[in-house]
Amino acid sequence: MARKLTEEVKEEIKTGWEKGLKPKEISETTGLSRRTIYNYFNILNSGFLRRVDYRNYLSRQRGFNSHQDDIDFAAREEGWKSYEYKRLHTLERAGYKSSIDYYRNHFLPSSGCHSRKEYESMLARRLGGTTSTDYQRLLRVKRSKKLRNRILSKFILRRLEELGKSRRWLAKELGKPRTNVSYYTLGESFPPKETLDQIYHVLGKPTREIGKPAKY
Repeated sequence: MARKLTEEVKEEIKTGWEKGLKPKEISETTGLSRRTIYNYFNILNSGFLRRVDYRNYLSRQRGFNSHQDDIDFAAREEGWKSYEYKRLHTLERAGYKSSIDYYRNHFLPSSGCHSRKEYESMLARRLGGTTSTDYQRLLRVKRSKKLRNRILSKFILRRLEELGKSRRWLAKELGKPRTNVSYYTLGESFPPKETLDQIYHVLGKPTREIGKPAKY
């Protein structure tokens, strides 16, 4: 049975890559397919440490803002509303009841972790932290640097100042926890479309819709 691509195995591949070994040679020692190793080589050769960064880079080369925009566009071309709808349909056909079912019974075991907390602690170490809490904090900082998050943050703060209202008032109008609104105003989180529409309804819609996908 082929091994899972855990962090330990990724480190084995990286070590082999640094030594100049060929995918065939690493395949024999790790138990992974040559294709898997070849794909990971492409990521390392491109100067990226994470697959998500490499995917975003390839998508931008094709004219998309991100990998998510890329796969959403491809899914719509196939007749799906979005990639998420296609993914959920695929999971159901594979026998999983939901994304959570897949996450618990396939994704976590394949990553070598037994719980979400353990998985997030592993990610935190890669980002310079140590715990699941560190990971969540680092993730919020990373999100706050996204352009759409910064634009929405400035929009909310400007409109609240113009209306003479507070974040507590906005949270009450939206029917959302104050913590959520705080994340939106700090740019540490971007709301789902339903909540974004509520924000527009309460504060007034901006001249250009924030976070609207580009047209291709």
